[in-house]
Amino acid sequence: ARAAGAQREALVVNALARAYLELSRPKAAIAALVPVLEYYPELAGAQATMGEAQLAAGDHGAAARHLKVALRNNPFNPTIHCALARALASKAGDAAAMKLHARLCRKLQR
Repeated sequence: ARAAGAQREALVVNALARAYLELSRPKAAIAALVPVLEYYPELAGAQATMGEAQLAAGDHGAAARHLKVALRNNPFNPTIHCALARALASKAGDAAAMKLHARLCRKLQR
């Protein structure tokens, strides 16, 4: 689908990026999502997937930035709070925010 010109088809690309994450290929997921996020910068699903991909790639700062955008659009998704708590766990000075998102993660998963 991407080869047929679907680089900005958010649902197709997000599914592809999720597949890359399942295959432990976060850099491929990131590369797939860049054109979508350039065109749709506030798209919660793509931002959440990008955050998870950045987290898997070890870039916790970028992960936190993308996950925060996703939360602005979808604040009740526990998966986003869980990933954001993991991203913030490595950043000094963000202990309170990490604890908040970890608590929201647990509470929303019920």
